[in-house]
Amino acid sequence: MRIILDCDPGNGIPGSDIDDGLALGLILQSPEFQLEAVTIVGGNTAVEVGILAGLAVLEAAGSAVPLYRGAPRPLVEDPRPWRASLDGRRGVEPAVSMWRDVPYPAPTGTPAAGSAAEAIVRIVNAHPGEVTIAAVGPLTNVAQAILIDPELPRKVRQIAIMGGAFNMWHRPQELNVCYDPEAARIVVTCGAPVVMVPLDTTMKTALLLEDNARLTASANPLAHLLGRTGDPWIRYIAAVRNRIGCALHDPLAVAVLLDRSFVRVERAYVDIETAGRLTRGRPVSWLANDPLPTCGLHLPAVPQIDIVTNVDNDAFKAFMLERLLRR
Repeated sequence: MRIILDCDPGNGIPGSDIDDGLALGLILQSPEFQLEAVTIVGGNTAVEVGILAGLAVLEAAGSAVPLYRGAPRPLVEDPRPWRASLDGRRGVEPAVSMWRDVPYPAPTGTPAAGSAAEAIVRIVNAHPGEVTIAAVGPLTNVAQAILIDPELPRKVRQIAIMGGAFNMWHRPQELNVCYDPEAARIVVTCGAPVVMVPLDTTMKTALLLEDNARLTASANPLAHLLGRTGDPWIRYIAAVRNRIGCALHDPLAVAVLLDRSFVRVERAYVDIETAGRLTRGRPVSWLANDPLPTCGLHLPAVPQIDIVTNVDNDAFKAFMLERLLRR
């Protein structure tokens, strides 16, 4: 399966999630995939920071796959509040002390020439019907690619999205969709075969310290890097969010492209709210031929997509670790 990973990695960056690196590692360690490119988007980390983290993971794997610089800001949304929140936690406790012994990514390579959106368009057009896009950050790069080539949705094999929160109690925002709601709406409703892995489901997963220790102890340089950069994030999550283990958001979106035996998938219509004062960035879903009345609500004509609604964490985690620990 030819695949492009569009991501916002933060391995080695204080206070930043490490799930993009795990997703990249899962792709690199899975022989079913042929990784065509890694494209970086602003989100979990700013683009220039994500480039460093992404290149470091590729170099640990000994991979020469090209990495492209992507959109530094959303299509419409003002990124400054997000950046202040996400970047601001790097220089304060407990992030400072927890990442003190973790080397900041310092890759020797540089990004390939050209933009992420242009690379996506070029690769998909070179292999129509063969390329899967795994989009595990804000969807700006993929939306820009569709705006460049409106026929792109009919040329991709499928698009896997990690993002959105349908029914998370007391969580009005999910980063990947709310960082760029307009881009998310373009991609989710584009008409390509889409599988969406929302926060509702990924929060049922967890990588524990003892799981991560297996990666750190590995002689595989890629697994070791993922483990070493993952340890402080798991501890940070416990200290700041009172959660045992870090959620495996992005690797789950990659894993369902290989094996759906550990997930439940439902098919529904989905659109993204872009105008609500309190609901901007919320995905909304409904079923075909639903007998319940909509009471004057005019539902848009959007395509159905697959939604991953449940996961067996133990089975999924075993699958992921087995792949990452391969020599």
